[in-house]
Amino acid sequence: MRLRKWAKSEAESRAELMALTEAARRRYEKQVGELWRGRDLKRVLKWWKKEQPTAAWVGLCTGGDGAYQWKLAQKFLTASKWRRRRWLLWWAMMMLYVGALQQLYLPEARFRSSYKDVWLMLMVPSVLTVEQEKEKTAMPGSDFKECEYRCPVMIVVPAGKFLMGSPESESDQYSSEGPQREVTIAKPFAVSKFEVTFAEWDACVVACACPKVEDSSGRGQMPVINVSWDDATQYVGWLSQSTGKEYRLLSEAEWEYAARAGTATRYSWGDKPSAGNANCNSCGSQWDRKQTAPVGSFEANAFGLYDMHGNVSEWVEDTWHSNYGGAPLDGSAWVEGGHQGLRVVRGGSWNDDPQYLRAASRLRNSTDFRSDSLGFRLARTLNP
Repeated sequence: MRLRKWAKSEAESRAELMALTEAARRRYEKQVGELWRGRDLKRVLKWWKKEQPTAAWVGLCTGGDGAYQWKLAQKFLTASKWRRRRWLLWWAMMMLYVGALQQLYLPEARFRSSYKDVWLMLMVPSVLTVEQEKEKTAMPGSDFKECEYRCPVMIVVPAGKFLMGSPESESDQYSSEGPQREVTIAKPFAVSKFEVTFAEWDACVVACACPKVEDSSGRGQMPVINVSWDDATQYVGWLSQSTGKEYRLLSEAEWEYAARAGTATRYSWGDKPSAGNANCNSCGSQWDRKQTAPVGSFEANAFGLYDMHGNVSEWVEDTWHSNYGGAPLDGSAWVEGGHQGLRVVRGGSWNDDPQYLRAASRLRNSTDFRSDSLGFRLARTLNP
């Protein structure tokens, strides 16, 4: 009930912002001398008083300098209490809402579609009930998603044990991949079937909860790129709040367990980077070292997960440690010690050589690093 009330309130606030921005667009295009007056002015003042938007929120929604626009809007709103100075409000609202218009309403049809998607996700939640979660947990390989639109499909991964890391005898092995040790995943958990897509990310952007990021080869079902670890955790937080469920990044151990999918070979399909299995430099696909491929362009592994090798490298939760000495054996994220400003990256990308796509290969980047070959995948804790 609380989730529904929160979702309704959020959706109503977005709807009001959309209506106000549409009014701004109409008046701006017609070059009306006073942008806000009469009923529109009352609506603006009522919305501002109710929402009390923060500088960070304004910045996300307009794509500009939130602190600057927020201060201007506050100043002009105060000035608007006197009729003689109401024209100042026009400048404040034009800067704020036309800024939002530029980022969210052009083209108008695309934003309307995006807004509808967010509305549906907020207003038509389809989270698993306790009984449904028990049923799904008992069926490894089953899938689910917890909102109607632009929500990641999750696959239930079974509990199990595996040998993490690589032996010294493995070709292209690095010292950071050892020492090998047995890791136990005690309970099933869910992993997103695909890497998080632009369609899914943009739903968070329209909800003013994530920053807009650039693409290089299209959006939609392409994996989201140019997202830092900080950005990825922001998306995870928003999705968790929207659904009321525990979404998160995978731990490094969970990632390798999911990538291997019961195998002990260099790749989930074998020891050789055979043509047609992934997108990388010299992997034999049409996208090799050119761009990302639409998610799901290659066969899934035995767990039903796509693109665990190649396409985009994936952020995980763990901080960077130079090797596995002292690492947890229960599959949990290793976030104590190590280099706190660096997080682990797994899987390799369209721009990497095949050796970096190996299940045991691990790299790292700073938490604010962005790249057109770097994205992420989700995990969801199951509570049977």
